[in-house]
Amino acid sequence: MVKKRGLTKIVTAFVCGLLIFLVTGCGADSSSQNSNGGSGSVVLDNGDPTKLRRLVPEGQTATLKVWRPTHTAIGTLMESFSDTLFNKWMEEQTGVKIEWIIPVSGTEADNLAMLISSQEYPDIFFDAGLVYPTGAYGLMKDGVVIDVAQYLDKLPNYRAELERSDIRKKESYSDTGEMAAFYRFMMNDEPNSTDYGLLIRKDMLDKVGKSIPETYDEWYEVLKEFKKAGLERPYLLNSTGFPKLNMFTGGLGFGYMNYGGSTQPFYQVDGKVRYAPLEEGFKTYLQMMNKWYEEGLIDQDFLSLNSISAELTLYFDPNSGSYAAPLSLADVARQIAPDPSMEFVSAPHPVVNKGDKIHIGPPASPVFAGAQISSKTDKLDLALQWLDLYYSPDVILASNFGPDPSYYEQRADGSYAFNDKVFNNPDGFAPVDMMMYVADYPMVNYKDRSIGNEQLLGWVEENNKINDNAYLISSSLTLSDEENKVYASIMPGIIDYVEEMQVKYIMGLESFDGYDAFVQKIYDMGIEEVISVYQKALDRYNSR
Repeated sequence: MVKKRGLTKIVTAFVCGLLIFLVTGCGADSSSQNSNGGSGSVVLDNGDPTKLRRLVPEGQTATLKVWRPTHTAIGTLMESFSDTLFNKWMEEQTGVKIEWIIPVSGTEADNLAMLISSQEYPDIFFDAGLVYPTGAYGLMKDGVVIDVAQYLDKLPNYRAELERSDIRKKESYSDTGEMAAFYRFMMNDEPNSTDYGLLIRKDMLDKVGKSIPETYDEWYEVLKEFKKAGLERPYLLNSTGFPKLNMFTGGLGFGYMNYGGSTQPFYQVDGKVRYAPLEEGFKTYLQMMNKWYEEGLIDQDFLSLNSISAELTLYFDPNSGSYAAPLSLADVARQIAPDPSMEFVSAPHPVVNKGDKIHIGPPASPVFAGAQISSKTDKLDLALQWLDLYYSPDVILASNFGPDPSYYEQRADGSYAFNDKVFNNPDGFAPVDMMMYVADYPMVNYKDRSIGNEQLLGWVEENNKINDNAYLISSSLTLSDEENKVYASIMPGIIDYVEEMQVKYIMGLESFDGYDAFVQKIYDMGIEEVISVYQKALDRYNSR
């Protein structure tokens, strides 16, 4: 049952909590597993689709250690991922306990690096590729995780889902037939509508007599009016100087930042790889942000917004006017903003001229890397079987909407949707946290299951209309060993240099008079060699 708390505590936990719970007390392993975790399986009632195949004998348990980034529901509704209704159900059905390793928000990359350096790997990693420098594929090539392709004969459920479509196979296999992860698939290969965009204060727009801005020039005029009206932070900027998911940059013709805030170095135009800092639009963006910063339109302390928790502290501050974030926060603001007059609405991705098309924004793919099994696990068979169950029909439904049908409903057309216990929770918990509490980590995802109202869906659809994502490079592109050596020897230095300089340009610590020298140094550091190997990898991907 959901823990009921006062609204003040909920707000405090939601904004500042993001607490870490290193889950080590999940119970002793009482099973007599062999080195591969193959202790035998007991089949429960096969005629009952709610019953899973037990992975250990009745009356015994086994334990798997799983590393996973935290979530805002940790510290609000629950203490660890073990508390989700779905994970409790999975443990009851399979006999497998999970010992969760959950890094503090903002420390995921460092925590993962320390784990790998210590050689004390968990049995399974969830979403480690999002914070590893060379992604999920890099984890496999570096020997941290197994090649799943070698074990497909032991994975009947996963293999069935994998082979449902050509796009799933193209995105899941590397150029050489390896598979770095258990890939997550969108149901019917329909990409999610990205619930991420630009939120702006409608109450402030009404106060200053302005409409929702559509172009960069209109944003400038609106932010100036917000400043005149007394807002200290008309626009919240990420600490890197570039909002996540290419917000504010797509309209200038380039892509640069991914969801985590780290650099996604390349994009492509008509099959040709490009690097954003070499393009004119990159300079245009930096000049624009520098102007806004000098005029006080950007939070003067934007460098401090270097984590999710730091950003959350200002999202609902009455002195904040706009930012890039999950659009669903507009609903959250109605419940927890300290000023009841605050109202956020979605603004479209800005463009230079009204009617312009954007060719790169939030990634939209029906396939993306998910869980990975450690190369050092001594419970390989158990880990394989446990993850394979995520692709069985009853677990697909339970992981999307939970094992308790009181939290969702089936529509007339056969589709499913969360009900008001999730989207309008009577205890005041945010929908994003309720969804985590009820369900958890589907490997086959129902499209738009997290969008709970028509207004939000309308905002998402409006954003999608102007963005065709023609410039995106698939995250499934893979570098050969030699190409990866070139990338690893050159690109980290370039990334560090560019990220240092871009902030200096925005803050006026570097003059744009020396911008040509900045670009030349990137060339001198070897960017053309890296672009060349990335181009070869893209050509191979396009030929799959």
